[in-house]
Amino acid sequence: MQVASVTVSDNKVLTASVTGGKAFLKTVEAGGVDVEFTGIDGRKEKLRVWVRVPFYMWRSLVNHATYKPQVKVKIADAALSAAVTKELTEKLAKPYYINFRNEDSAWYFNIPETQRFTAWYSYKDLRFILKVNGETNEYKVLTHKDRKILGLEQDLTTRYQALHPGKGVELVVTVEYVQDQLPPG
Repeated sequence: MQVASVTVSDNKVLTASVTGGKAFLKTVEAGGVDVEFTGIDGRKEKLRVWVRVPFYMWRSLVNHATYKPQVKVKIADAALSAAVTKELTEKLAKPYYINFRNEDSAWYFNIPETQRFTAWYSYKDLRFILKVNGETNEYKVLTHKDRKILGLEQDLTTRYQALHPGKGVELVVTVEYVQDQLPPG
C-alpha cells in the first residue's frame, strides 16, 4: 500500500511519519498503540502494535582508553585491603550489558557467557538501583562531557564494615563506566 497518512492513538508510545509513500514508526516507550494507515487510494488499514523491544542498552566499558573502572579502598587491615581491592577489580573487569525493556525491567547479560538474567531497575535523581539475581546494587550516576558515557559510583563501605567488623574499613567505593547505546532509528 502506498501510504498517504498514518495516525497513532498514543504518541507517548509510538510516533509516525510518511515519506515517499512509506510509513515510518519510531518507538518512544513500552505499551500498546493503535496505528491507522490511509493509502493514497483511500483504503484504511488498522493495526494494534505492542512495543516491547529494548529501547536502549548500557554496555560496560572495561578496556576503554579514558574511562577505566576504579576501586578506592581505605582499610586499616592491609591483607583485607589487598583482598577487597583484588576482588572488586576482578568483578569490574567482567563485561556485561543491560537491555532496558520497559519502565522497570531489563535483561542483564554477562559477556562472553551471554547468560541472561531478569533485572529490575529504578532511576531517579541520578540514582540508579539495579536488582539482579536477588542482589540489589545502588549507584550514584556520574555524567561526563561525552553524553553517551555514564559513570556508576557504588559506595560499598557499609556493606564491607558489616562483613568485616573491627578491621578498620573506612572506605570502599567503585566506579565503573557504561556506554549508552541507542537502537537505530
